[in-house]
Amino acid sequence: MSFKPRLTAPTDFNTYYGSWNKYNRFPRDHGNCTWYAYGRTGEIANQNIYNDFYITQSPGNGKDWVYNTWQQYTITPDDPLEIKLGDILVWGGGTYGHVEVVEQILNNTYTISYSIAGDTEASSLYWGLRYLPKNLAWGDYLGQVEHNDGSTTYLYNTLIGVIHNKYASEEPPIPPTPTGSIIPFIRKRRRITRRYI
Repeated sequence: MSFKPRLTAPTDFNTYYGSWNKYNRFPRDHGNCTWYAYGRTGEIANQNIYNDFYITQSPGNGKDWVYNTWQQYTITPDDPLEIKLGDILVWGGGTYGHVEVVEQILNNTYTISYSIAGDTEASSLYWGLRYLPKNLAWGDYLGQVEHNDGSTTYLYNTLIGVIHNKYASEEPPIPPTPTGSIIPFIRKRRRITRRYI
């Protein structure tokens, strides 16, 4: 399956996201970064991932995802930092932390999609893209994020984990191995006739 980046906001009643305009409990906690990252991961997988993704029934806040999700695909500051398409970046610190999804890796930049919840049902979503340098390192700050009202905040959450998405692939599909007999190609030698005058 080839990876398709999401560079625009999901539409209402999308299969994996539900309606953007309602604010319910998890797993459709509409507008929250966790709700969006979960929906986006399901969209990438093209299937319901709930029983596969979480190792607990309560995945918790964004900063808790390094402990409560795909453990075999999670790396932390004890490991070399490796970021791939579809990965979830986990930011710690603060009350909730934050999670977001890697959509593109171009030149020296990661393109990241994310969502932030608002305070009311009417403004329960900000969806956005932001750009991070490829020299990202463990402990780097989350940095500037944009809110529903158009304001921005510099957040001091730090990078504490990356969850690899086993359903995303950066590699092109391997062509199938041909079956049946292989007929060798033999170049025919052209016969040259010389004429003598």
